[in-house]
Formats: sequence, structure tokens, C-alpha cells
Amino acid sequence: MVTIEVKNSGVELYDKERTEDDDTDSKTSLLSGIDHDISDTVLHMMDLASKIAGVEFSEDQIEGGVESIAVDTDEDMLVAMCYVARCTTFAELPTFDEAFNITKERAHILDTLFALLEFQ
Repeated sequence: MVTIEVKNSGVELYDKERTEDDDTDSKTSLLSGIDHDISDTVLHMMDLASKIAGVEFSEDQIEGGVESIAVDTDEDMLVAMCYVARCTTFAELPTFDEAFNITKERAHILDTLFALLEFQ
């Protein structure tokens, strides 16, 4: 998952933390060689977003980072991405330290979805 902030030229990549044990899985071994440089796709998205916002854009201005998220499953990674999206929406900084609780975040997603339903 990538977050892009046009006004300050910030790009942050959130990726599932990988270990050497992951290489035994054929799908993961294909992903383990992915380079975490800022891709051409992200640069193109920054260029388009800067044009829409009327902001000057240069690749040299980009401040980027990679955040590895220590989760066990792809489902947990999806929950973590929802957390990042929620934090980004409410202008909060996502943190993946000891305070991050995947069970609490999963419950938050369910609570939000149930709140949208109208039970009689």
C-alpha cells in the first residue's frame, strides 16, 4: 500500500514484513525480490496529482520511506491497510509499535460495517 501526499511530496510504502522463512512459499518467493524503490507508477501518480492540485512537481523533491508491517497472514495485512487508510483519512500518523493491536483493528472494521446496517 502506498500513501501519497502531494503538498509535501511525501510517499510512504507499507509492506508486509518478510522473513527468510517466507521464501519457502512459491508466491512469497516471487515477491521477496521486489525492490522497494519508488516505482514509475508512483511517480506517475505524483505527477498527475500535482497537476490536479496545481503544484510544481519534481522527482528530486520526493521524500519517501518504507514501513514494514509485522503481520502473520495476508488477512492481517488487509486489516493493517484499513488501519493505514483510517489514519490517513483522519490525518493521524499510523504507528506499528507495541500499541498496534490487530485484533482491536479487526473489531473496529466489523463495528464500522455493522454501524452501516440498519437492524429493525
